[in-house]
Amino acid sequence: MAERGSAIFWVLNCPIYLLRCYMTCHRAILVCPQLKEYDLDIQHIQSDGNLESHGELEDRLLTKHGFKGVIQTSLFDMSFLNDLAPEDQLVEAYRKQGEEIAYVETKVEREVYA
Repeated sequence: MAERGSAIFWVLNCPIYLLRCYMTCHRAILVCPQLKEYDLDIQHIQSDGNLESHGELEDRLLTKHGFKGVIQTSLFDMSFLNDLAPEDQLVEAYRKQGEEIAYVETKVEREVYA
């Protein structure tokens, strides 16, 4: 925890930022959505030192998993990529990202010599 002026803020450091994509950091995907419920201003430190808001990260997450955008089939007809409500799209994008970054232990077959 650190203090900036009269505001108190938490800093969750994660060396994963060195990989230049903190969407692969479990803190961004698992912890920050829970912190949003407390109406906190969540900022992610990029590898170049710039800040990105958690809302901007969520926009990138939605785009990455195909939930952001509009398909226009004609001048008068516009349909969204899917029928999920925006909050459900975000939940699904977090789920997909969580599956993508989850640790999976692989079983290695070993030969037995007699």
